[in-house]
Amino acid sequence: MDWATLLNEERFFWPPDLTQAKRPEIENKSWVFQQDAARISSSSAFRRLQAKTQVLPFPKTDYPRTRLTHTIEVSNVGRRLALNVGRRIAESSPQATHLDPIDLTAKFVEITAAACLAHDIGNPPFGHAGEDAIKAWFESNFSGAPTFPKLAQASGDVLSDFTKFDGNAQGYRVLTYGQGWGREGGLQLSLAVLGAFSKYPRTSKFSERDKYGVMREEAAQAASVFATLGMQKIREDGVDFEFARHPLAYIVEAADDIAYLSADLEDAVRAGVIEFEQAEELLMPIAARSGYKGKQTEKMKRYEDLKKDEFAKLRYLRTHATTEMVREAEVVFFDKLPLIMSGTYRGEILRDSQLGDKIADIKSISNKEIHNARGKIENEIAGKNVIFGLLNIFAEAFETLLRREGLSNVTDLERKLLRIFPWDNYFSSEAEIDGLDAARLLYMLVDYISGMTDRYASSMFRQLSGHQQPFANW
Repeated sequence: MDWATLLNEERFFWPPDLTQAKRPEIENKSWVFQQDAARISSSSAFRRLQAKTQVLPFPKTDYPRTRLTHTIEVSNVGRRLALNVGRRIAESSPQATHLDPIDLTAKFVEITAAACLAHDIGNPPFGHAGEDAIKAWFESNFSGAPTFPKLAQASGDVLSDFTKFDGNAQGYRVLTYGQGWGREGGLQLSLAVLGAFSKYPRTSKFSERDKYGVMREEAAQAASVFATLGMQKIREDGVDFEFARHPLAYIVEAADDIAYLSADLEDAVRAGVIEFEQAEELLMPIAARSGYKGKQTEKMKRYEDLKKDEFAKLRYLRTHATTEMVREAEVVFFDKLPLIMSGTYRGEILRDSQLGDKIADIKSISNKEIHNARGKIENEIAGKNVIFGLLNIFAEAFETLLRREGLSNVTDLERKLLRIFPWDNYFSSEAEIDGLDAARLLYMLVDYISGMTDRYASSMFRQLSGHQQPFANW
């Protein structure tokens, strides 16, 4: 792979009426990626991250991180890491010698920052429990004798997108289809940002552990994006494919890991899920590593000066642990660069670093203590019931629409329920609804449910199921 191609600032979509002559001239190519970041952060899907679970659902205080605060932290870490890596590559990598070093570094930073802002934009309500709920609902209702026979007429390949539902694939769909001012092209982002965003550049047919990054409705245009970027194709079968990652996707992934590894521990201590001593024991070996510019003794003295202020100590440990993880990620990325550029690297930067064992310890404790905390499990069960309930309600409405062959044949009550669905996100007239097939309706159904925030989904389910009086304007 070649950096000049991988850092392509061309937009993957232009409105048909905006011919080449009418498109804006851009002198500073990095500005395109800054504009991508602005488009992402201005989107409604990004704003809704403020009310989606990061690790602790339905917190009683404003302190625990939401998906939005986590995302901002990821983007900040991504900028740091991309700046360090970009400078090193610009100075010493033969692949980058034909690019201006300042331009190369600036592109690294801006592409990575934008991709980091988008990295969780497709996550459903209730975090990873929401992903599991959507998969479980489709498995339950479309395996064997289907609960919704008309909707089950969608092909097995389409249903695979949902039985293996992944927020990464939904995120690609949000960026390229579900957002923006028009009904085509989504946010109309640059090719490079879409490539860096794509953690799993493959369709569900080639998924591993249910991880994939592109749904079938977007498969053709995604394949074109990845091919234009020069990403290495690993395999394909008809419309299905798998590409090697864009190199900057490894930086985005590492930034995500770095941001949540220490932050989740801090939130858990604040929430009383784990003890301060547990978090200290896990973060200290990383934060206090030797080689910190010869200032390890001074660093630890400053830590001890914080006395018994546990929360101040947590912030201190988290800050220095983040610095150490960024440094290690930079070393591994540069070390693995030949494999990454050839499309043959299959590892994870942090896992392959000298901190790999310590990071594995943090993940182990997080899975055992935080993700299995009673309160979190209870909220996740409630979230699963909410998602199951909403999918049942709207799937039944869509099933009726298909069975009655159009809106004109449904009852008044059925029509009222269907009117709740945001059809205007997709169509300019009601007449277009009658021509929809099962596959199209299922993608739209998952768009709607996965786009909800935790509280909105819970509130809507309570209202539609009769457990809460619906809100009104009068």
